[in-house]
Amino acid sequence: MKEAYYFSHDTNARNDEKILCLRADYGITGYGAFWILIEMMFENQDTQLSHKHVKGIAYSLNMEVELLTNIINSCVEYGLFVSDGDNFWSESLRTRKGTYINKREKKVEAGLKSAEARRLKALENSEQTSNFAEQDSNLAQTNGNYAKALLEQNSNTSDVMFEQNLNSVSTELNSEPTKSNKLKEIKVKEKEIFNSSPPKSEISEEGKEYANFFKGLLPPTQKVTEADLKNWADTFDKLVRIDKRSRDEVYQVTEWARKDSFWGEQGNFLSACKLRNKSKDGVLYYDMFLQKFKQRSKSNGTSQGQQVQRPDWVKAKE
Repeated sequence: MKEAYYFSHDTNARNDEKILCLRADYGITGYGAFWILIEMMFENQDTQLSHKHVKGIAYSLNMEVELLTNIINSCVEYGLFVSDGDNFWSESLRTRKGTYINKREKKVEAGLKSAEARRLKALENSEQTSNFAEQDSNLAQTNGNYAKALLEQNSNTSDVMFEQNLNSVSTELNSEPTKSNKLKEIKVKEKEIFNSSPPKSEISEEGKEYANFFKGLLPPTQKVTEADLKNWADTFDKLVRIDKRSRDEVYQVTEWARKDSFWGEQGNFLSACKLRNKSKDGVLYYDMFLQKFKQRSKSNGTSQGQQVQRPDWVKAKE
């Protein structure tokens, strides 16, 4: 089954001088045959019909071969068709079909570009989802290591406190072993020692200041929750305490990354937690930012942008 096409057709074509001559010779039969031949030409790839096939065309139209042949010859005579002796065609139709094909090709090209854009967008979303999963895994591992270190630290602290308090109890027992009221106080003290729990770790004030500093680097429309601030403060504490990064370096690298055209302006660095996450190559984003910060500082200086007031203790070290 052939594909159905649309081509333009002037609504006043019946009043064209050439058409009027054709109608005068053959009436509505000639006019109808003309448009049927036009449709058949349009369906052919070369937009023409062969004189050898007129017999078959006449049969399909239930017309006499002689009548259809005379109509075709009259169309050539009046300038409606062009003939080279073997084939006949319409120059006007070829022009209109060329315009139609160009428009169709442009639509196809636009459709392909749109499909490619959707494919790339879906691929980007898939990569972002994979990155988020990787970040969650790294964060869980980091939190596990941090919790282990914290328990060891608290355990050591508790052992020291316990030993100090136990020595105090022993001294008090040796100095006043006969006083019952003193013994009662010592027993109460012993109970407090054994029932005491390790001190809980809290976010430092420096971490809180850094979290607010990072918030100030974000666009005003960026939503920031209390949980975000807590996580950013915790990230700063870990960078300084566990990763042994200098405080002023953390501030400088953070400020550069947030003002960088790719990481900051395009929204690729909206959480300070990213600093302790790893890229696909297994490199900490902090180290990646630090390297680029140092390179650009040597050549062009840090990128210019919104000025953010940093804590005095940080500026004093710069």
